[in-house]
Amino acid sequence: MKYNRFTYGQRQLIEIYLARNYSLVQIAQAINRNQSSVYREIKRNSSPKEKYNAIKANQRALELKNKRKPKKLTLEMKSHIHDKVIQCRWSPQKIRQEARKSGIDMVSIHRIYHYIKEDKEYGGSLHKHLKIGLRRD
Repeated sequence: MKYNRFTYGQRQLIEIYLARNYSLVQIAQAINRNQSSVYREIKRNSSPKEKYNAIKANQRALELKNKRKPKKLTLEMKSHIHDKVIQCRWSPQKIRQEARKSGIDMVSIHRIYHYIKEDKEYGGSLHKHLKIGLRRD
């Protein structure tokens, strides 16, 4: 089953139904969603101090959606990794950390290690510039 995000309209209905003291089961049936999905949505976007707010919940969902990590290793990322490994002898952890601080898109640490391993398999020398790991020839 494919997961569908809550729409702003569904979030508004959740807020209205909560204000009218509907149960989770009733809310889920009314908006045609699974009860556990509704529960997670309410839990994620409310607190003991603050009631569920559809506007804030929708803003948070949009922020999280736009904050996703890049999935593909681009030529720019490869160039950045190559420069930092060869010139600065940075570890993949350091590369990822500095990219995040600088606001540069970067793949995961695991993916950086994978790229270095691929480079080694194709006769590259990136692995020789790492201080630890992948240095065995």
